[in-house]
Amino acid sequence: PVNGGTYNLMLQVANKKTAGFVAALSILSYMATAIVSAFDAVVYLSLLWPDCEVRLITVLILIFFCVLTSFGVSDSANVALAMFILHMFVLTLLIIWGFAYGIQDNFSIFHDNVRTHYPTIVSSSGTELARNSGVGSIFFGYSSALLGITGFETASNYCESMKSSKTFVSTVNWMWIIVGIYNPLLSLVSLMVLPMDRIYHHSSDMLAIMAKEVGGEGFYILLNVDAVIILCGGVLTSLVGVSGLLKRLAADHILPEVLATTNSRGAPHYAIVVFTVLVISLFLAIFDPSNPTAINDFGGVFAISFLSVLISFASAAVLLKMYRPLLARRVVSKWWQVILSLLAVVAGFLGNTSLHLVLSVHTHSFTGNVLPLYRECAVDAEGVLPLFGIFVRVYWCNSGYVWACGDTVVRRVDIASYSVVSNEARGVTRTRTAYTARGCSSR
Repeated sequence: PVNGGTYNLMLQVANKKTAGFVAALSILSYMATAIVSAFDAVVYLSLLWPDCEVRLITVLILIFFCVLTSFGVSDSANVALAMFILHMFVLTLLIIWGFAYGIQDNFSIFHDNVRTHYPTIVSSSGTELARNSGVGSIFFGYSSALLGITGFETASNYCESMKSSKTFVSTVNWMWIIVGIYNPLLSLVSLMVLPMDRIYHHSSDMLAIMAKEVGGEGFYILLNVDAVIILCGGVLTSLVGVSGLLKRLAADHILPEVLATTNSRGAPHYAIVVFTVLVISLFLAIFDPSNPTAINDFGGVFAISFLSVLISFASAAVLLKMYRPLLARRVVSKWWQVILSLLAVVAGFLGNTSLHLVLSVHTHSFTGNVLPLYRECAVDAEGVLPLFGIFVRVYWCNSGYVWACGDTVVRRVDIASYSVVSNEARGVTRTRTAYTARGCSSR
């Protein structure tokens, strides 16, 4: 097996341009994951340390895990294992104490919650999507819960570092087993411990409030510490996953080949450092000290990009069965399984885009002359295609720079709608690259 995840899958059934587009979605997902995870970790830390400097500590977390990942996957795996053991211990304790709390209470809170009406589902723009609807509640609840299974797509981006292909299969299987057990149990226990109005009010820190209710102040502190650690694990996951992906893209001449360079520990340190610098720069660009919680809106970027990656996984599985049925593979899925998976992910994608009718995405120029310094695109997400279009435009803008660094011949691309500032307009000339106001080419 080789690194690349969905990029590698798409290479088997489509051209490099399509595969590169999918890789761009993965990189965008990793960037959003790193920023939101590091920031949320500091938010939980601020509950225990109110005077902490949010911006500074967020940047320090990103730098720390950049250094850790540069030491190689083995050291990162040991840290991740310690995080996982602590997290499983805390969640198991919370579930056990939650059930004990429900038994002591004779399940009165649970019965009251079951008798309440279904909630009114409202989008971010204030549009009412469902009122007292069981089907609507299940659909939008499923859509939101789908964002909580991130992680398995990362394993496919560093599978070259695994002992065998069996390790990847076991990783995915065990992830689904753990998610399938713990997530429903935590939802059930929350209904036993907290009334619905408190669940609505504490949607962002519900587990911490549950811990305080069932175990007191000490357990509340322990769960907050666990939340900080596990969110830092999200940063580690992003760096490990994106390092393998960037290394593969560099090896295929889609990114500069220097990013494929590895150190004595086998880690692509240049790729890790470049990605960390981009993430820190983007965080500093969108962070507003007067309204720090506004950065959570960037979580919408993660939602759309992550679900797009899931769709690309399912789509690639369908295409592999259609066009490469004889390709050797360890796991062979049935047709109904891949079709059902694709439909389920598309449904979750539509549910999340409905909840966020208008998505603002800030893009930052890291290529100097090609992209404008800052750009904000407001995308009408009433349909799938307009929302998906932002990634097409961002991808093509970046492709003008990325492919200019490789040997790939790229056709002209119409990106005039993104108002790209050309090198010609700035009076800048380059030897191998020619940019125009309506597209880009590289030879």
